[in-house]
Amino acid sequence: MRLAPARSRRPLVVRTLNNALLIHPRAAADHRAQLFARGLAPDEQHTLVVLDLPAGPGPCLLESVARILERRRGTFRLVPGRGSRTQIAELAQWLADRLDRAVLAPDGNQLAAAGGALFIPAGNGRGWLRYQPGRPAPRPDSQRFPKPGWEFLVPDAPVPIGPVGVAEPIPGGVWLRPADDSGLDIPRQVLADRIVADPDLVAVVLGVPGRPPLPLTDIAAFWHTLASGGRRCMLFVPYGPVDVPAGTPPGQALAELFDHEVVMTNGFPAVGDAGAVPEVHTLGADGRLGWQPYAGALAYAPRRVAPVAHRARSPLPGLPSLGRGVYRYAPDAVVEIVQSGLWVRPHQEPPDADAVRAVPAHPDHAAVLFDESTPTLATRLRALAHELLERLPLAERLRSVVLPAGYAVRAGHRPGAGALALTPAPAPAPALSAPALETSALPAPVTTGDAPRAALPRRVPGAGRHPGRRGDAEAARPTGQEGEAGAGPGEGVTGATAATATATAAAVGTDTDSAPDTASAAHPGPVDPAAPSESSRPSPALRIRLESAPSMAPAAPAVEAEGAKESPNDVSAPIPAVPADPAVPADPAAPADPAGPVGPGVRVQPVPVPGARIALAPDQDLDRERGWLRRAGGARYEEAAGFVSRVLSQTPGLRGASKEASKTALNDLAAVRLYLTAGPSEQVDDAVRGATVGPHVPLARCVAAGLRRLPSYRGVALLRATLGEAELAWYEEAARRGGPVTEWGFCGALTTVRPGLPGDTDILVWSLTARRTVLMQPEPPDRVIFLPGTAFKVLRVTAGAERRAVLLRELSEPELATAAGGPEQDSGLDDLAIAGLESADETVRTAADEGPGRRAQPLPEPFTTAFTNPPGLILPTRPPGSGVPPEPDSRAEESQP
Repeated sequence: MRLAPARSRRPLVVRTLNNALLIHPRAAADHRAQLFARGLAPDEQHTLVVLDLPAGPGPCLLESVARILERRRGTFRLVPGRGSRTQIAELAQWLADRLDRAVLAPDGNQLAAAGGALFIPAGNGRGWLRYQPGRPAPRPDSQRFPKPGWEFLVPDAPVPIGPVGVAEPIPGGVWLRPADDSGLDIPRQVLADRIVADPDLVAVVLGVPGRPPLPLTDIAAFWHTLASGGRRCMLFVPYGPVDVPAGTPPGQALAELFDHEVVMTNGFPAVGDAGAVPEVHTLGADGRLGWQPYAGALAYAPRRVAPVAHRARSPLPGLPSLGRGVYRYAPDAVVEIVQSGLWVRPHQEPPDADAVRAVPAHPDHAAVLFDESTPTLATRLRALAHELLERLPLAERLRSVVLPAGYAVRAGHRPGAGALALTPAPAPAPALSAPALETSALPAPVTTGDAPRAALPRRVPGAGRHPGRRGDAEAARPTGQEGEAGAGPGEGVTGATAATATATAAAVGTDTDSAPDTASAAHPGPVDPAAPSESSRPSPALRIRLESAPSMAPAAPAVEAEGAKESPNDVSAPIPAVPADPAVPADPAAPADPAGPVGPGVRVQPVPVPGARIALAPDQDLDRERGWLRRAGGARYEEAAGFVSRVLSQTPGLRGASKEASKTALNDLAAVRLYLTAGPSEQVDDAVRGATVGPHVPLARCVAAGLRRLPSYRGVALLRATLGEAELAWYEEAARRGGPVTEWGFCGALTTVRPGLPGDTDILVWSLTARRTVLMQPEPPDRVIFLPGTAFKVLRVTAGAERRAVLLRELSEPELATAAGGPEQDSGLDDLAIAGLESADETVRTAADEGPGRRAQPLPEPFTTAFTNPPGLILPTRPPGSGVPPEPDSRAEESQP
């Protein structure tokens, strides 16, 4: 009996990846092609086909592609991975003739854009061409994929629109900018990366950050080229300066100039899915993105005093809508979406309503305004505003400030001016009083220094409860503190400044599960002051209880400079006490005292109490912290864990020996990935260095555990800081005494010399245990991080007129354990470290003289401030001109989500 010959295996394989088909050789599938295909936007008109084939495939492969596609219906859009323009044209025409169907293919290099779009600029080729069966000459179809309905309204190449301006096509619309084309590669890429093409609206981007203002006459010249129907499709996007009359918003100036309603985004669009309404974030003068306004866009009309909220989103789920951007919050109050944030007011509009609506958004903070025009209601509305702040998601609470509406109007239309003023929440209205609700509290930490410093996230009396409780009134009013309405900037109790530790929740991107054994305090319905509610519970961000962590305790006070005065704004409300947890044994190797006496103007990092300590013993049980991180992290944790899983598959040495150990490693390294990529790590770092107790602690502990698993670095590490004379003298005294300088936070440093780092003092460290982070975040590849609790010895301080440097050596645990009075003096180790540090110091000094071909590349703008924290110290906020070099021009051209 003879066996029949086996059927020959087809040379190609087809996969369906989200919105596209991927056709690739059976032997291997390029992971980059898979990622590319998964990220493409859907095509509503054609079957999207990604071809991962060799350039100029032979007849066998072509026939195999045709057999795969002939079973599909409709027409096709090809996205070839390889091949010249001629080869792609021949392939598309052959498939059109073979399948007897239309085939679209690109002619020219494609630019990947936000939302999975593809764009072919005019200088790269003819765009997407439509190939018809039996017709050798294809016809142009579009420049963009997906093809929007407005493409005919915008030019297909840069064209002058006036004496100064140029209209340049971009993937999401058109960019009106000054004609000077030099140095625009980064802004051009930012626009491609961040503006998702809307199928119905044209994004008209105005200006370039850091460039001369764009004249209104040039914008008007572009407007008048549009047909009347096309003008309704324009969505203006502010990006750079526009030459408008002083005090006039650009949107209002355009509406008056055009005598037509103008819709302008209330910030800058962020990355989103194609076809979906993109998120909008405020935009600073330097091009950086800020918070997400509740009004995504604003509609301006001629001769109208204030804009109308457009694309408004509710601040809380479940609030009944009473009209465009107005929601019922309580029986006697509503919340209105205004461009600066939220406005708590009575149902009847106050007389100054238009003035409040005209207050522009601050780039750094959302304003939670309350109406104060009616004295009998002002106290009640103020209490509701604080309650609303407590109910906001943690990431939004972090960037919010409570202010009287009148003060916001009077303060130069800049509601964030009082953001650093920390005062207790107001007393509720006596008319709505109820039985007192007892709350035990811990004393607030003392805050001192050269500038007001954000305290722990404190439970605001009256916020998160029902207004009108007498217990709130007593807790809210310290001695000498009046709770009258109409306070000035001191009113600004914020989640941004009084809730440093809530940066943890922002980092992991959720607010629904803040801690173990804790239920969410957010409730969807409106607040009824007469009925009990979940809002009487403390906020989830402030009620962390970890059985594997020590009890909550007041943070150790920051070291106060002699003669320094406590800022009158450094007042914070108490945090509720929580049940005591088992204490963590102290680390015997951790030094307890600073290196020496503290002079005026110097803030030494305080030794953290057990409840705030991140430097735990390596065998300390962190199961509760890890469980909280997995639940609270949500989608961002899953994304980080997926990245770490791929790294662990390629680096088995990071995994544990058992299944449980591998799971623990995955969790800890995912925390590192989140810390490096997904959150406001600067706020977390500030909270850790300040020895504060709060929700940042479980994340920071997981991050520290994950960093211990990464490869260590032995050698010279560099950072650069701005040090005053007193701070430099403190290091000199530490060098004389020989005592340890302890870093209680995450101290970042570089292993190579990078030009342009901000600061005036180079700090060179001989590292023993700093951890390399390149496995968790490829950029920057030369970053290392010293773990919390790392101790250093100051070897030398150079304080000359032309050169300032501090040389440090990391101390090993045996050195710290040899004597209680300080580290053992080992001149041999000191000499070895000094030799290496002096050589590196010479390299740093001569790096500026290197030729352009040999000079190291500067850090990307988002990382320039990540290596400016001197070990052992807390730097005050430096005023402009205090020695920090100006940021490079790319700061105005790069933006962050």
